Amino acid sequence: MAEHPNDALVRVPTLAAEVLLGVIVERGLHNSGELLALVTPAQLSALFDLDLWKPSRPGEEEQFDAGRFCDWLGALVDAGPAIAAARLAAVDPALLVAGLSPHVVVFDAAVFSPAGEPSGADAVLNHGRERGLHLELSGYIVIARDGDAWESIVPFLIALDEQHHDAFDRVMRACRALSNSGFELDGLDDLLPGTEQTRFDLSVSRDQRRQRLGYVAPLEARAFLEAARRVPDRPPRSQEGFRQPSLALVRHSDGDRSVEPVLFLANVLVSGCSVQRRSFTLREALDAVSATCNLGRECWSPDHAVPSDPVPLFQAGWRVLHRDVAMAAAARLLEALASIRSSDQDLQIELHALRRELERQRRAGTPWRSHNRLDVLAQLDLPTWAALAALFDECPVLLANVQPSAGPRPHTVDPSKFQFVSGVEHIAAVDRFLASLTDLLTR
Repeated sequence: MAEHPNDALVRVPTLAAEVLLGVIVERGLHNSGELLALVTPAQLSALFDLDLWKPSRPGEEEQFDAGRFCDWLGALVDAGPAIAAARLAAVDPALLVAGLSPHVVVFDAAVFSPAGEPSGADAVLNHGRERGLHLELSGYIVIARDGDAWESIVPFLIALDEQHHDAFDRVMRACRALSNSGFELDGLDDLLPGTEQTRFDLSVSRDQRRQRLGYVAPLEARAFLEAARRVPDRPPRSQEGFRQPSLALVRHSDGDRSVEPVLFLANVLVSGCSVQRRSFTLREALDAVSATCNLGRECWSPDHAVPSDPVPLFQAGWRVLHRDVAMAAAARLLEALASIRSSDQDLQIELHALRRELERQRRAGTPWRSHNRLDVLAQLDLPTWAALAALFDECPVLLANVQPSAGPRPHTVDPSKFQFVSGVEHIAAVDRFLASLTDLLTR
């Protein structure tokens, strides 16, 4: 018998944050009010850790997204201001300060009483009051820096003050400290001194929480992957000193811990790598780990016993991907570019720039950093350019025109449909494709 929707909602407080976030993303944040009304404070904090931090590009350090926080605030307020106040009163106050301070300034109401001396802050206060975007509450004056999320901020603060005054006072005092550290008389535009420190402290506390759950920081993930590209051709059997933390992504009632290294490796890819010039999804990362471990197993030296530990297998496969796919593609493309001549002077200049940049990045061992220059190849042959872009990535993948199966290559390919390199037959297919590069780009 199918599960009744209400029965499913009852299970919400028992779900892992990763599962919840997947449901919320599928539904849309602003259509998830009924679900958000049932999450626990601990779940909400974990959801924020997952969704409020974004890197500027895959593998870079993640930064707090105050705009996204306001999206969550709006969804929670839609579920009910009292619900929003109750849930957010229990999360880290620094998170509320980091989320609200880019959108509001806070002052003591007494500072602007008629008995007070005029000050430069009067211009700020009057500017907010004249626009109507201000709120006087429990001795504080809250003024909007902009109109973004103001309709959500006001009912939330009122409910927080009424029902959780201590939490309200902590947040207001922290926002006031940032606001009083300096302001523009006619601006309300620039982030105030101290905001960066607040966000840094928030980032540290988040990292500590995530490390306890086994998550890997981007810097550590990138270091691991870079080291894996340089493992010996004959990896040692032991991996002494290597840390394999357990993750909160999967829980096992039978005590089976064999899956933990796989989850660690998947988490490394999510945190520190890219695929198709974007971040991995967890499902893609797990598939990539499986494929790379299988590649490492097939390429393992016959002089050494194949280990059962997936970590050295992944390291071996990752090295093969780097050496025999990404670096091999760079070398073969450089050979092809040396023989390409175009009557289009602008095109020839762009090809020369690609060759120069590709040579520099090949020497550095990072051919994927020449991606922007690679786009010029689309003018010569679109499917070949798409296949090369996929092979050049930090995690190389195969498109339909680079496959071990026999038959003619397709004239069109879909870059969103790719396959992870999982064995020696895929490496052989890459080699055959690369051997034909000059013909493909000059036909």
